[in-house]
Amino acid sequence: MKKLIDTKTLCEMLAVSKMTVWRLSHANDDFPRPLKIGRSTRFDLDLVNKWIAAQRKAV
Repeated sequence: MKKLIDTKTLCEMLAVSKMTVWRLSHANDDFPRPLKIGRSTRFDLDLVNKWIAAQRKAV
């Protein structure tokens, strides 16, 4: 079963604002796409961790 996190948790993990998460999700093809569940927005934690690891390798 996938572990899903909310936008607030993602913002805390990345140390960015909600607007920055929105920009990343709309501007970067490799950033994990948000999942809409009813009125809630969630992100797949595994995909987020893979994206973070890829960003660290790119630097």
